[in-house]
Amino acid sequence: MYFLLQEVTLKFLKSSVSGASNTYATALLAYTFSLVGEEDIRAQLLKHSVATSDGSLLHWSKSERADSLAVETSSYMLLADTVVALQALALYATRVISPHGSSTVTVQSAGGTKHQLDVNQHNTLLYQDRALQDVPGK
Repeated sequence: MYFLLQEVTLKFLKSSVSGASNTYATALLAYTFSLVGEEDIRAQLLKHSVATSDGSLLHWSKSERADSLAVETSSYMLLADTVVALQALALYATRVISPHGSSTVTVQSAGGTKHQLDVNQHNTLLYQDRALQDVPGK
């Protein structure tokens, strides 16, 4: 019964995506579709959302003033991407962290500098970094 209700609800929400013109509703929809793994719909919503830029700050609001609704709307917009990143990290952890497993991560700059980082059960919590040369935009 629960899954049927969820399916009907998502179908209804999907039907409202193309007509979403309210910034707050768009933020809630983007967050909702992030939670259920509908990345295409989330991307579509985020692509058409209009953010207000104030110097180096970015926020979503229906008005020019910063109010609690603008803070909440911005939070949901940012959470949509954060949820995706957290899901990716969780998936990575399930595939890499095991008592017997290990992985090698290779990082390469545009200039060809290459570094390999070994991750195993003895160093999974160790912060590892390497300096890259010839990084675009640096």
